[in-house]
Amino acid sequence: EGFIIRHYAGQVEYKTAGWLDKNNDKLLTECEELICDSSNPLVKSLGDEESLGARAPLFKSISKKYGKDLESLLDTLSTCNLHYIRCFKPNGAQKPNVFEGQLVLDQVAQCGTVELVKIMHDGYPNRCLFDEIVTRFRDLLPERFQRYGMRTFIEALMLAFDVPKEDWALGMSRLFLKAGQLRALESMRTEGVVPPAEKLGEIVRGIVRKRWVRAGHAVRLCKYLPKFVEQIYVGRASKALAVATLTAAKLARPLAAAKERIQARRLAARRRLVGAISAVRWVQAQWR
Repeated sequence: EGFIIRHYAGQVEYKTAGWLDKNNDKLLTECEELICDSSNPLVKSLGDEESLGARAPLFKSISKKYGKDLESLLDTLSTCNLHYIRCFKPNGAQKPNVFEGQLVLDQVAQCGTVELVKIMHDGYPNRCLFDEIVTRFRDLLPERFQRYGMRTFIEALMLAFDVPKEDWALGMSRLFLKAGQLRALESMRTEGVVPPAEKLGEIVRGIVRKRWVRAGHAVRLCKYLPKFVEQIYVGRASKALAVATLTAAKLARPLAAAKERIQARRLAARRRLVGAISAVRWVQAQWR
């Protein structure tokens, strides 16, 4: 009358005896009517009038209510900026000022905290939208950098404050930062750190150089595309001509044979017609 699920934290035993009764959250009809008919507004608000009447359900699932509450919680969390806090029991007796190191270490290992820290260290835990980064750190760079696009501005920001290249990456709409880099940028903004002018000049020259390189690539691409399209059309035309020639070569012999058969049938039909006319004339001559 039960089963065992092997979780990563250990085996958990479940007893199935009385599960349906425990899952039924419906009150007795008399109790529900008594609550709904109460003259106290607070008590009356606790009642469920939908559970009364002839069409009222006989079973009210706790699991279904739990699922609805969980969906509502997820909808609320999806509209917020999440900050997870991991809590551990300091001791099994739940007493103050008592710390059991082995118990806490077991919780850290069983909750996957070590693996989570490794993933955060090796990956990019901070993923910020471009407009958020530009809005928050706009004052860290001179005003002349504001004319650039968000992607170029963020790249210049990373280079100006010597953020290691392996600690950040640019996506389609987000900046990915490894652990600690966002905090460092926040500290620089709070302290009002200004990058050296030589560094900013080098960054501007790099931006101009990249734009010239992109412009050259665009020009070469514009020159290459018409030739490429022409090659595609020529290739398609040559393929179509080859297919037509091959088809005509395959059909030449069958067509010639068909023409010969048609001519033979016409000659045979003409001979039969001439023979029939001669026979008719001979019969007419004999009757005379």
